[in-house]
Amino acid sequence: MGPVVNITCPGTSGKCTIQADQFIQVGLGSATGNQFSATFLLDGNAILDGQIMCSTPSVGTYQVCSTSEYQTKVALGAHTVQISVSSKYGTYVFNYNTNFRVYK
Repeated sequence: MGPVVNITCPGTSGKCTIQADQFIQVGLGSATGNQFSATFLLDGNAILDGQIMCSTPSVGTYQVCSTSEYQTKVALGAHTVQISVSSKYGTYVFNYNTNFRVYK
């Protein structure tokens, strides 16, 4: 699970949209069909079931996958966001980066 990041929906009225752009490197596996997913958590709650990003290579190499997820109509004020990675047969996560953006 990635670190918890604090964000704020600014202003005195309206709502915000939160965008999460995710880039995750996995690998060194040997299982065929080992799909992995990333789940976007807002305030500790999963927004969507884990979105399948791709499958880890079964030949012991690495794979980098990316995705974007959106959450609309977020209330004003402070929130936390986080990404959780899981896979069908387990996988190593090597490098990852998530860019969170708040749109008003």
